[in-house]
Amino acid sequence: MYAAGLAATQGHHIQENSTSFFRNGGRPSGVIEIPGSITEENAKKLKSNWDSGYTGENAGKTAILSNGAKYNPTTFSPVDAQTVEQLKMTAEIVCSVFRVPAYKIGVGQPPSSDNVEALEQQYYSQCLQTLIESIELYWMRRWKRGKTRVQNLMSPRC
Repeated sequence: MYAAGLAATQGHHIQENSTSFFRNGGRPSGVIEIPGSITEENAKKLKSNWDSGYTGENAGKTAILSNGAKYNPTTFSPVDAQTVEQLKMTAEIVCSVFRVPAYKIGVGQPPSSDNVEALEQQYYSQCLQTLIESIELYWMRRWKRGKTRVQNLMSPRC
């Protein structure tokens, strides 16, 4: 269960990061490099102007940099970070913890459909059987405690 929790948390963080990334128009954060020195006041003013002009709803607009300034991205793109592959891996980990074949949730490669009945039997025996038996045991114990009540309900009335 702990492994599933870690994988689910990682998947959640990947999705949050992707949401933030695409909210900014798919543009990574970065650093504006200016040759020479700059005062702290000018740096704050430049940052404020950049944030108001090129982030949020203005993300993706064309920036004009002068005096040798350069924009250097500092984060990975989703391709570089292999976001899709990481999300797939986290889903596969969660599936393995609960013994659900990954193809059942659309993550893994579906097996050939040569023997669908065997695949369904495997799914039942490896995933569902334990859960179903636990539910059966729970209800059997509950019914045994209230056995006389159940018998009274089931007996024919005169």
